[in-house]
Amino acid sequence: MAEKKTFSAEYMKIRRYVLNRIHRACGKPIQLPTAQELAKQFGCSRPTVSKAMKTLTDDGYVIGKPGIGSFINPAIEECQKGSLLEGMPIIGIIFGDGMVVHYELFFGEVLAQILEQVIHRPAVLHIINLTSSSRERIIREILAEDLDGLIWEGPQLDPGTISELRRHGLPVVTMRSEPLPGCDNVYFDMPALGTEIARKLLARGRRQVVFLADRKPWNTARDTLLKTFAEAGVPLNEKLFLNSCNSRLEKLREILELGVPVDAVINPLFMVEKVVEIFDSLGIDRNEKCTLVNNAIYREKISIPGGLYYEPPFREYAAAAVDRLFTLMNNKDLPPEQIPIPVPLVES
Repeated sequence: MAEKKTFSAEYMKIRRYVLNRIHRACGKPIQLPTAQELAKQFGCSRPTVSKAMKTLTDDGYVIGKPGIGSFINPAIEECQKGSLLEGMPIIGIIFGDGMVVHYELFFGEVLAQILEQVIHRPAVLHIINLTSSSRERIIREILAEDLDGLIWEGPQLDPGTISELRRHGLPVVTMRSEPLPGCDNVYFDMPALGTEIARKLLARGRRQVVFLADRKPWNTARDTLLKTFAEAGVPLNEKLFLNSCNSRLEKLREILELGVPVDAVINPLFMVEKVVEIFDSLGIDRNEKCTLVNNAIYREKISIPGGLYYEPPFREYAAAAVDRLFTLMNNKDLPPEQIPIPVPLVES
């Protein structure tokens, strides 16, 4: 069973490579590398390559010519899509560590916007799944995709990997919640948002703030929030900044049950109804005495009178990344650029 899974993973890499070659060929019967060269390129054995090539030949994607080599079958692209894709650039997108299985609200919003904007360039979008956390293998797998450009969204991106991909001639734009020095990076300007949240809370006289997700990437507004309060002469109690992975809501309930003064809750991560339920179940006035600051993507249709919410502008976020990528594809020698996307704070 393990052997079958391994072959399936390697087969999909080789299959994607062959389909990309067909797309690039524009109707010409281009010769493919030898089995030995493909084995080296994909980090697998020659028998695995041979088995994959036989499957692709049986499916009509590859034409074998004894004594000469293997060639792509350009007719299969023409048969399936005519000339609609001819000449279009291939844009890859990776989420997180490249091994994401579930696309929740945030990744789903980003993917939807990038998909819409890339395909209307027009271009071809490839969602890439990596099979390793090794920098060497990651680079090899990405380069084997034969991309024209790559967009990578994730909090723990490795600048060294991005730089190495650029050295191989691949334009890369990263997307995250904070700057990434040395890379072309689009980021939500959470530091500016942290300052704005602090100013709004200070103006309302809020001093006892619970921060529900003091972990990256959800706490990227943290430092400027603390700094703004400190500069106003009202240092926050960082013991109310909750970072335990699974018990933050339970800890909030415990804090409120103990009667700890709380007049603001910043919630970057949880569904708003879960926070509201805690206040309501304890009979605590969350309208006049406590300001709830919520990430709007988790707000559903709940209105929080007197609350604040911020809504990440996904369309602008994706547009900036796509625009920058196509700019780099036209001029690969441009120096890296940091592109902040403002995140508006709105009163509910």
